[in-house]
Amino acid sequence: MERSISVRLLLGLLLAGSVATFGCKKSEDPATVPVPTTTAAAPTPPEPTSTATEDPTAAASGAPATPPPVVTATQTPTKHETIDACCSALSAISKSGKSATAKSKAASAAAVCPGIAKLVKNGTTSRTAGLAQIRSAMTGFDIPGECR
Repeated sequence: MERSISVRLLLGLLLAGSVATFGCKKSEDPATVPVPTTTAAAPTPPEPTSTATEDPTAAASGAPATPPPVVTATQTPTKHETIDACCSALSAISKSGKSATAKSKAASAAAVCPGIAKLVKNGTTSRTAGLAQIRSAMTGFDIPGECR
């Protein structure tokens, strides 16, 4: 009797597995989306025609007449600020009585300070952005007044 139950169970599992495997409809290959093989050429601009008001030498050479140059006002020189005082103050922290971690943070900020100072002097970076970078290197510690 136990054998007949286990045989029936085995046959039932085989039947269920075959129905699940063969009974389900398999999906076909996904439909392909047609892709155009040629691209539309951009329309070419029409060639300029010469008029009687153009320069005759330019019309004879086939080159279009160039407009006269536009005179613009000169740019005002940018104000070149410095952050040298901040760099000096950071270097002075190494000789102060602060903790070793504060000295370490100040030394790392002082190491990047000349590069940032050069960018500020050139006008590539603003003074406030340069000082913000230096202050971010000193997070968690007192920042010298020159770096504010």
